[in-house]
Amino acid sequence: MKRKYEIGDWVSVSADVSYLFYDEQKQRRLKIIQHNPPYAAQIVGACRKMLGEYEEAGMARSYGFDLNFDPDYEPPYLKIESSQVFWLVRRGMLNKPIMVRDEDCELAEKPVKKLSWKWVNTTLWTQADKDEQRDIMSNACRDEKGRWMKL
Repeated sequence: MKRKYEIGDWVSVSADVSYLFYDEQKQRRLKIIQHNPPYAAQIVGACRKMLGEYEEAGMARSYGFDLNFDPDYEPPYLKIESSQVFWLVRRGMLNKPIMVRDEDCELAEKPVKKLSWKWVNTTLWTQADKDEQRDIMSNACRDEKGRWMKL
């Protein structure tokens, strides 16, 4: 199956899913937030969320002075009616992933703000600064294993 997007693609997002909640009829719903203008984000994954009706927990008890009291506990569960796949996108490297529906994003150009390798590999130190730092550290006290010692 060919996917619409790949991990690492940049998309333009017009709406995202804030959270899932249960309405008055105990149906699991989506809280969707529209964004105008759309923002750029990078796809970091996908997830599937189940939608349906929430069934509360129940407990059948036998009241009385029974020492062998054994409640029949029924845990809460979700009666699944459908499922939906969401793209996980991030607006920045350290941000939490945001769920986005397929119809709320479209492929975008990569951002222009990108560091070049020339900038990453260069420093602001001049050669004289580097030589001075090497001279200072060559005279620093070291232990028998060659590690610098605190004074």
